[in-house]
Amino acid sequence: KVNIHFDMKVIKGKDGKPRTRPFVRDAEFFGKVLLVQNPKMKKPAPAKPGDKPKPKPKVEPVAPRRDWVACDMLKVWMKTAPDTGKVNIEKADARGNVRAYQEGSEIAANKVVVTFETRPKPPVLAKGAKPAIKPATPGKPAKLGLFAMGRSGKVRASHVVAEGDVDVKYMDPQDPTREPLLVKADYFSADLKRQLAAVGGKPATIVQGKNLISGGVIYFDQNGEAAKVEGPGTLVFHTKSDLSGNTLKAARPLKVTWQKSMLYHGNLGLGTFQGDVDLRSAGELMQCQTLKLNFQADDQAKRKDRVSRRSLGLGLDTYSKRSLSSLEATGGMAGGELVLMRSTKFSTVNTDWLSQRMELRGKTVFYEAASGNVRVTGKGSFLAEDYRKPLAKTKKPA
Repeated sequence: KVNIHFDMKVIKGKDGKPRTRPFVRDAEFFGKVLLVQNPKMKKPAPAKPGDKPKPKPKVEPVAPRRDWVACDMLKVWMKTAPDTGKVNIEKADARGNVRAYQEGSEIAANKVVVTFETRPKPPVLAKGAKPAIKPATPGKPAKLGLFAMGRSGKVRASHVVAEGDVDVKYMDPQDPTREPLLVKADYFSADLKRQLAAVGGKPATIVQGKNLISGGVIYFDQNGEAAKVEGPGTLVFHTKSDLSGNTLKAARPLKVTWQKSMLYHGNLGLGTFQGDVDLRSAGELMQCQTLKLNFQADDQAKRKDRVSRRSLGLGLDTYSKRSLSSLEATGGMAGGELVLMRSTKFSTVNTDWLSQRMELRGKTVFYEAASGNVRVTGKGSFLAEDYRKPLAKTKKPA
């Protein structure tokens, strides 16, 4: 079933005379609805005789796919461009078993609403001049992940809202070897122009490989490579350095939980956690009220991330590529006054036997990984235990 409503508008014909023409105002589609964009994608031009073969890329990009939306009911609103008089889509509302694919992103939800804007005309350039930014090629996967949804054709999406059992899967079209980014939430809202997004749930979770972030409300800023969580949450990532800054043979999980908020700023390499913060990694533990983590800059990881511009402004796998530079912990958990920092090691002969333990408490604990220095302010305590057998003494030569 299809319902279409028209408006009559007066336009100027090719001969310059005014003419009355019907325009679609909105349309409703019911049943098994399937909307396909870019149905006729341009194929690459065939090689000409004498052309040099292009070098094969190190990683084959994902082949272009048509963008599509499938649902039980779809309503679209149209608008007339004031300068050209042409009609373009303004808004689309899909409901019921919604599934869609849009430039590297797959999304499923009970309801998806997309608002569109007319693509601005390119500026008129002088003869022989080249544009500063190469325009997007219709049908070619963009490099902006979810923030690139609907950027092909004469219109582009400016805002996307998904509600109800939201599942999002994003594959980097430029590097298919990377782990997909998976989102599970109750709602998802993205401002594609400003590259801001919000994900909410009970809790909302975002997973990339072995890395995870969860919370009631998660905000993203792609330009600042920043993420913010309001309320309790969890962050898990694998790192090749311990809290002492030592390089590990194999990456191990580091888990941080908090009760109030979390803010991570990738450009600054800074993570701040507040409210009964609990950090655990193998035999290392830190419990405090506020925790600040500073990560060393990783130019190679940052540069690669900037090129691919992965979805949601947060490449969770980049956590694993950064080593801890320093940390600052303040206050204790559950109203306590002192930070707790503990490191334990167990015997290689019997993993139930305690081999070494170090426990440090203080009002404020500052640790610098490069120098290995620890600074404690206010009252505190220090405990060191070593249950290893003493090394055998060697006799000095006469």
